[in-house]
Amino acid sequence: VSEPGHRSAALSDNGAPLVSDRLRAKITGYHHPLACEAALPMSPTEAILASIQVGVPRTLGQDGAAAPMDRRWTTAFFKEPVSGPVQVSHTQVEGDGQADRVHHGGPEKAILAYSADHYAAWRQELNLPEFPHGALAENFTIQGLTEADVCIGDTWQVGPDLLVQVSQPRQPCWKIARRWRIKNLTLQVERTGRTGWY
Repeated sequence: VSEPGHRSAALSDNGAPLVSDRLRAKITGYHHPLACEAALPMSPTEAILASIQVGVPRTLGQDGAAAPMDRRWTTAFFKEPVSGPVQVSHTQVEGDGQADRVHHGGPEKAILAYSADHYAAWRQELNLPEFPHGALAENFTIQGLTEADVCIGDTWQVGPDLLVQVSQPRQPCWKIARRWRIKNLTLQVERTGRTGWY
């Protein structure tokens, strides 16, 4: 987040992207010319904030369980959709938490973004027709942008109040596989390049 203090973004009750003044929450941005390896156009790009998700740390599993997937672990990976205004600070989205503050959260990882455009492929590949937005622990699910369209240093205006800057790609961790109980899912996310970004 590149502006000090708190900013807000919101969705309407029916899921239509809105901001607090009831305007459509379009995301408009420019590529940073020195940070992008791809020859992407410098013209403005528009996308839609399809959903916002937050979650707090919780402990699951049992101590001493024989199966690794059943052992005790703490995670904030389980994200729930939010409607209405959401405050965003330099370190996180209001209502969101991180179980591992060393590798998640903070100024360079305040918001995890993920492309809504990837969900159809995941639903088919994983045979999970109900794989929802937020399934990969993202805070912002964005329609119309993928990793191929985003570069470190890009700045994005989300509605009228929130200005963010892309700081780094997401490095998928083991919790993706643990959350969905699919042993190689983290590797699949990495190999497909459908990782998301901060």
